[in-house]
Amino acid sequence: MKTIVLNSRTLVMSITICLLFVCMQAISARNSKSFVYDKSDEKETVFVYDSVSCMLTPHLRYEFNESENGRTKTKTAYRWNESSGKWIPYYLLTTTDTGEYKVHEFARWNNKKKDFSMNKQKAVYYKESNENVPGYISFKWNEKSSKWEIIDGEYFENFINLMVNTSAR
Repeated sequence: MKTIVLNSRTLVMSITICLLFVCMQAISARNSKSFVYDKSDEKETVFVYDSVSCMLTPHLRYEFNESENGRTKTKTAYRWNESSGKWIPYYLLTTTDTGEYKVHEFARWNNKKKDFSMNKQKAVYYKESNENVPGYISFKWNEKSSKWEIIDGEYFENFINLMVNTSAR
């Protein structure tokens, strides 16, 4: 009877060790992907590298543009569509420097309209004269009224006061 119990324990232990080994392989395969970047001044392409299959798959592409005067910068993002084998527009981020203010505008690609008109948002950053912490006001585009609406109204009064005080100088 002792040998049967010993053999069944040994069998259970060996099955447990085999299962742990198989599960560890599955966990390491899940973490086998990492990102590879191909950068230049005007664009950046992000690939997903799978160390198990040793394959690079396109993932994201960014295109950077700057205006002639250097005040406006744009970043256009594209996602890779495996089924069509093409880059699909994803979002557009525009940064504009206007004196003491910096304006960031964001919009996602609208497939129906074939433009960047979905989820339009804007943030205006400014630095108050007596504080080192920059403030901001964020806006969201209202499709129905075709106007920008303030998201965080509590900062709006400070911003108006700052603009009035700055323009009075």
